[in-house]
Amino acid sequence: MVSAVLFAAHLFFIALIFVKRYQIESFSNGILNVCFIIIFFTVLWSVSYSIFPAFINEKGLGLYYNLDDIIMSIVSTIEAILYYLIYKDDFDNK
Repeated sequence: MVSAVLFAAHLFFIALIFVKRYQIESFSNGILNVCFIIIFFTVLWSVSYSIFPAFINEKGLGLYYNLDDIIMSIVSTIEAILYYLIYKDDFDNK
């Protein structure tokens, strides 16, 4: 369930960034930013799946927060920090 919520948040964020970049610059820049987000997410997710199973038990913290959910939470946290630093100027109220 945690993974589903985080995937939905990613889809919402991708749509938000596309629309904002399309309004500020151009359609192609919106597509380029969407591709950046998707590539960064898949690479970070793959790297996390190769690193974190060595430190975290496969069962995780129980039935509803297993290893997959823990990794998705870590990936989403890292992405949120990075995307805040990259896109914070797009959402400043001027």
